[in-house]
Amino acid sequence: MRPIRPLTFPSATTTRVTNLIAQTIDQAGQQRLYTFNVHHVENPQYVGVLISPSQVQQPRPNLQPDLSLLNLDKVERGLEIAIRQGYTSADDPIVARVRKMLSLVRGEHLPITQAANSAQVPITVLMALERLGTQSNGSLETNIVMYQ
Repeated sequence: MRPIRPLTFPSATTTRVTNLIAQTIDQAGQQRLYTFNVHHVENPQYVGVLISPSQVQQPRPNLQPDLSLLNLDKVERGLEIAIRQGYTSADDPIVARVRKMLSLVRGEHLPITQAANSAQVPITVLMALERLGTQSNGSLETNIVMYQ
């Protein structure tokens, strides 16, 4: 890995932690998905990668999520953890959209899918926040620390 200049995309969300996702397939055809957090260090003389195992096994993604099983309290807790851990900032537009979606479901009793569409929140974001809110330590992924 080597450092690059930060990239900016208009209207994109920002975070201090970058995600690296790798999918592997073994000889038996079994697929595994690995998610890593990449933390940047300013001005390293050289870059190394330290991979430390996560304490929690990440469930396999469900291609057809059943949103009726989505726990909104865990989504809300996951959102707070994401802000606290620096995965997103409190003023990031996605934070406001998730909060709006929660308000639509709880206050106006809209179905989750309809509220998510109305607030423009991807279902995958809600599922990731719920998983984050389920973890006791607020960490799902293995961490990659770039060091000098």
